Amino acid sequence: MAKPLFERIQAALAPSARAVDVAALIEEVREESRLAKAEQAKQHAIAVSVTSDDVTADAAADAEAKAQRRIVRLAGQLDQLNARRAEMEEAERQREREAARKAALADRDVLVADLQRDWPRIEAEILVYLWRIRQMDLRLAGMNESAEAMARNVPSNFYMAGGPIMRLTEMRLPRFAGEVPEVLAGAWPPTRQVADRAAIDPGFVASLVDEAQAKRDALVASADPQPRVSIDIGHLAKKIEERSASDRRLRA
Repeated sequence: MAKPLFERIQAALAPSARAVDVAALIEEVREESRLAKAEQAKQHAIAVSVTSDDVTADAAADAEAKAQRRIVRLAGQLDQLNARRAEMEEAERQREREAARKAALADRDVLVADLQRDWPRIEAEILVYLWRIRQMDLRLAGMNESAEAMARNVPSNFYMAGGPIMRLTEMRLPRFAGEVPEVLAGAWPPTRQVADRAAIDPGFVASLVDEAQAKRDALVASADPQPRVSIDIGHLAKKIEERSASDRRLRA
């Protein structure tokens, strides 16, 4: 037997209530309110009817007043239930936001680890290529030849119908980490003093290439190797055959 509506409403307002139960009660209270309004209208019609005697009219007026009180009470209960449902929905949204926040933070930590592990090496690799391009530009000066242009399949003057093509050596590369002046200056382009000397001194450029390669190689050597799983297919097949033979003997 179902509990009285009032008791179920009180249970729905408790912290342990389920959202589905609260939603069902809201619909039930709305239906009860509709019925109470219909009853009030019915009793009012009887109370004011010229065909009702005094006893009938008085009884109908009492019933109308009772229905009105029930309507007011149900309206208050409906407000409480709607407020409770809103609280539960907000709590669910908060749980979803918290779960999303935790998931985002976990993914952020993965990205942080990946950047810290990989980016210094990537930066060093890029610098190796940039200095090698500068070195080759210096060696091929005046020949209208360019290793970068050939690699990128663009005109050697780095100009197309739509306009000039940005060269790799024109990029700005932030420095991933280091002291404040180094981070502020960035990894590329080089300082004016270094760039001016590199423009006229092939030996200096060669030393910069060697320095960049040495830094790159040191970072590669210091990186944690990724674990690799090596499978001996022949050995694995032999083990499977031995297990199959064992199973056949057990079934025999």
